[in-house]
Amino acid sequence: MAKPSLQLLDIQTAADGCSLSAVLLVSPSGLRVSAKLARALLAERPTLAEHACHACGVRPFCEVIVGTTLSHLAEHLAIDLLVAHYPGQRFSGTTTWEDDEAGTMRVRVRALDGAPSAREVSGGGLQGTTNLELKASLEEAVYRALVLINNTLC
Repeated sequence: MAKPSLQLLDIQTAADGCSLSAVLLVSPSGLRVSAKLARALLAERPTLAEHACHACGVRPFCEVIVGTTLSHLAEHLAIDLLVAHYPGQRFSGTTTWEDDEAGTMRVRVRALDGAPSAREVSGGGLQGTTNLELKASLEEAVYRALVLINNTLC
């Protein structure tokens, strides 16, 4: 049996650089977040627990993480990584099935306030941030989320 994994098939960033769409392949297709995986990732990223999740009404993500799809987990992890990098910036995401038989899902993540250019955020790292830099951060967050999930699955 092949080892469980989450793979990036496609990633596209909007022209404004403030949102992205990624198609992910979950293998095997029915794989869901186990209690063990949830505990490991919540220990690694404790702020993930308090994300607002709209999948089943508005609830903290810690209440829905066990049993959710790996792609939905990747969405929340990417947002968690972005919020840590851009304090004060708001992000939102959605996860939808592309093809449930094939195990592909589309994850969308966007910066709600646009690129935080020309303002200083605590830590001083964002002054002059461009949409291109935000685009790179969005893509990096998805890649890092996949690495965290796949490393924890092993």
